[in-house]
Amino acid sequence: MKLKNKRWRFKLISLFTVILLASMVVQIFYGIPYIRNREIENTKLYQDEIANNIARELDVSLNRIKDRLQRMSTLPGFRNMDINAMQNILLEQEIISERISSIAVMNHEGRFVCGTIKDISDFAKKIYADRPYFSIPFNEGKTHFTSPRYYANENLIAFSICIPIESESGDRVGVLMGGMDLADIIKRVEDYPLAKDRVACIISNEGIVVAHSGIDLYALKEGPLSLSLDCDFIQSFLNGEIDIPMKHAHEGADYYGSYTLLESTNWGVIVEVPIKSILSQSNIIYNRIVFFEISIFIIALIITIIFARQITKAQRKAEDALQKSENRLNAFSDISIDAIFFSDKGICIEANQRASELFGYSYNELMGMFGTDVIAPESKELVSQNILSGYEEPYDAIAQKKDGSRFYGEFHGKIYNYEGKNVRVTSVRDITDRKKAEEALKANKEKFHTIADFTQDWEYWINPQDEFIYISPSCKRITGYSPNEFKQKPGLLTSIVHPDDVNIWKNHKHNAFDKTEIDAIDFRIITKSGEERWIGHICQTVYNENGVNLGVRGSNRDITERKLSEEKIIEKSKELEKQFQKSEEQRIATLSVLSDLNETSKNLRLEVTERKLAEQIQKVLYNISNAVITTESFDELTKRIHEELDTIIDTTNFYFALYDSKTDIISLPFFKDENDSITSFPAGKTLCHYVIRTNRSLLATKE
Repeated sequence: MKLKNKRWRFKLISLFTVILLASMVVQIFYGIPYIRNREIENTKLYQDEIANNIARELDVSLNRIKDRLQRMSTLPGFRNMDINAMQNILLEQEIISERISSIAVMNHEGRFVCGTIKDISDFAKKIYADRPYFSIPFNEGKTHFTSPRYYANENLIAFSICIPIESESGDRVGVLMGGMDLADIIKRVEDYPLAKDRVACIISNEGIVVAHSGIDLYALKEGPLSLSLDCDFIQSFLNGEIDIPMKHAHEGADYYGSYTLLESTNWGVIVEVPIKSILSQSNIIYNRIVFFEISIFIIALIITIIFARQITKAQRKAEDALQKSENRLNAFSDISIDAIFFSDKGICIEANQRASELFGYSYNELMGMFGTDVIAPESKELVSQNILSGYEEPYDAIAQKKDGSRFYGEFHGKIYNYEGKNVRVTSVRDITDRKKAEEALKANKEKFHTIADFTQDWEYWINPQDEFIYISPSCKRITGYSPNEFKQKPGLLTSIVHPDDVNIWKNHKHNAFDKTEIDAIDFRIITKSGEERWIGHICQTVYNENGVNLGVRGSNRDITERKLSEEKIIEKSKELEKQFQKSEEQRIATLSVLSDLNETSKNLRLEVTERKLAEQIQKVLYNISNAVITTESFDELTKRIHEELDTIIDTTNFYFALYDSKTDIISLPFFKDENDSITSFPAGKTLCHYVIRTNRSLLATKE
């Protein structure tokens, strides 16, 4: 027996030795090259991402400035080459910023005619028609980016963006030139977070280094633009050739680089790292792997020798643990709130206690049943298809109990190894309550749209990101613009506000998200047809039950007629004031006018009363709209509506009526009366049916 044990141990040690040697051979001939290739591939992905990110950020900045200059070139003053107008526009636009150092305009002859450059008159004496910054945009109609230049007096590196100026007829009449300070671009590249030994730089079309992450260009003896990368592969890269080597040698070392071009200026972005830096990391990783393998081999060998005689005992413990695991699985299965089925080829082979409770079948009855036997007819095809296809995502279907009753269930199936074979484990959860809640939510949304869509006022809801969640169709009647136009153009509402009222509107809108109380203002708008209208605006911040800001609900009413009446009264008052200042002979005539003024004052008080009533009605409609969102049941909603209406009319005798066209019956989900108690009645020729049939309001009096 001892001899056999020794032979067994010798074979085991020999096996581990062979495995270790084989592993080391694989590492030498496959592992090291693989690790190095992975490092190089990761380096490529990393550096490509950096190069693309730098290029994308710079393109965004340059294109933003280019677009700004292009928009300026289309202004009437520039199209007409009106020097005074252009000069005024440059001053008013405040175009000069940290990035734009200067801006100038050249006419069709190539002369500078105006700009923000000091002593522009010195440049106006010369003709620059042969210079690329004029000839390319003027003759070819293209935007031109000049080469960077260093201005020692100002310690400034800059280049120019040259935009062609076209007249209304499409003829080119000049060039708009903006000088851009490159300090920000240089700073971005210098501060860009890079891994150890990596550098990034930007080179111009001539190979001049414009920015470098590892070199202070301003500290160069010959100036910041004195460094160039004038080599064949760089020129090939700048010329747009695709087959550029990623590995190259310069300055006595091998480098691995990534290259991309700026779409705006066609300048190059280079990110590179010494190859020895990449390989040194892979060598460290390789040594760690070899050390780890040897350590694992020694530990495994010791453990194997020590515990070889206890394999049988460990196996027995494993079997006991497996049995305990199965017992725990059965216990968890039985206490689960979901019904759980194990099925093989669609046939039930195991089920938990909850399955019997949920479907009404005993355990023995469930065994052998096909999966679709507990499914309602309209869902059988869906469930059968999901079982046969092995579908493993949750889905909803209608289940059927033993007594024939039905419920909405959420089904979720997974393939699981059970007793040595793959079976489908399906959990079923009763989601009837959730479905009812979803239907109630859908009904609440329909009620909201029913109330909001048919109100005469222009209702809307804006989220905290200043985007329209809802806008009622009445906006088109008031402004001429449809709801879709407001949603597609978030700034449309501000753009149609009368220029004299824009600041009032912006200040109100800025503060609206921070206020909890209702806020109201009056302002004017310009409709789509060019008509000027007065708007009575009221809004309030909306919060959910957890206090989270959901945005602002607003209501706009056309108060143009009221405003016109107020203006007439004011004009009349001013006219009377002038009449009081006339001579003694006109006093008698003034007394007659005072009588008219008294009548006008009465009308004014009536207008003010009507205005207050209109504002109160608007507030009630606004509160009802909010109630549609915040209430959780129809009963709660009807009570809230009753309370709001009671503030403006007598609701002692009050009810809601719902008409069923199939039965011609009117039901009363909410009824309040001093004498009667009614839940429904035939529609017939009742006044209620008349209002529903004609879709018109009716004020019924005793007469």
